[in-house]
Amino acid sequence: ADAERIDAVGTYFDNVLRLLHAHHRGEDLLLTTRLLQRRPEHADTITTVAAQHRGVDTALQRVTPLIDAWRSNPRADTATALAGAMTELDARLSEHLDAEERHILPIAAQCITAPEWNEMPEHGLRSFDGDKLWLVLGLIGEQQTPAQRAEMAEHLPGPLAQMWNNGGAQQFADFVDTLRSPAAPETADQAL
Repeated sequence: ADAERIDAVGTYFDNVLRLLHAHHRGEDLLLTTRLLQRRPEHADTITTVAAQHRGVDTALQRVTPLIDAWRSNPRADTATALAGAMTELDARLSEHLDAEERHILPIAAQCITAPEWNEMPEHGLRSFDGDKLWLVLGLIGEQQTPAQRAEMAEHLPGPLAQMWNNGGAQQFADFVDTLRSPAAPETADQAL
């Protein structure tokens, strides 16, 4: 029954999943291609891990309309369908991220330069088609140490820094406050 919370949760997932999609496109374009060119002896591992993007994308395509369905009709049945699809996405994504950490990052450390690595976040932000870029910046910042946040702020492109400093940071704080505040008591039929 809380329209503001429903909108916040739906918007949060929509934007995070759009970022995930943009990130994977960037990996396919900027990382996988270079790894295959520079470390062909690891081609089987590189292509196997990169192919997991298809499974993640399939799960993303299943989740997206279920988010919309839940937002427009937040009932137990739409919540259950969404939760099931999110569980599948989580499983596929966890498997993929584990494989990237275990297999791809050590290969990348051998042959990807720092400037090339830094192209990926820039590509991800340019390719992001969500409506809350400040949400992405804020969520990234939450995972960083104060020193990492300061370095990120120092290297943000001018328009992005202006957006963040002229309201984006406050929009993020307000949004996550709404998102993370305790929910009002609700009936079982209304719960997610």
